[in-house]
Amino acid sequence: MDPVTHLAAGGIQGTALKPLVAAKHLLLFCVLASWLPDIDNLAGLFGPEFYLVHHRGVTHSFICGLVLAAVFAALFRLWDRTLPLVTGSLVAYAGIVNHIFLDLITSY
Repeated sequence: MDPVTHLAAGGIQGTALKPLVAAKHLLLFCVLASWLPDIDNLAGLFGPEFYLVHHRGVTHSFICGLVLAAVFAALFRLWDRTLPLVTGSLVAYAGIVNHIFLDLITSY
């Protein structure tokens, strides 16, 4: 899936959760979290072959998604203290899972 679609999905998630989660920068948090598994795009810096081997690898797994969500929520909380850590981790994980499922319906 292209990055714009992932970011838009995060925006939809943030808008839908706004009434439920009282965080100052929830929309930005959801948008960034929904793109987070594509951090492996940095593998392209090491060449196209390296990118093809490592893109949609470990960062696109449900287990790594849990770790990414917790770390991202903790780091984001340093900037926005209104986001509860557990809630942020759950919201980030939902965005990551959404990302993984959107990638499942597309070709490489």
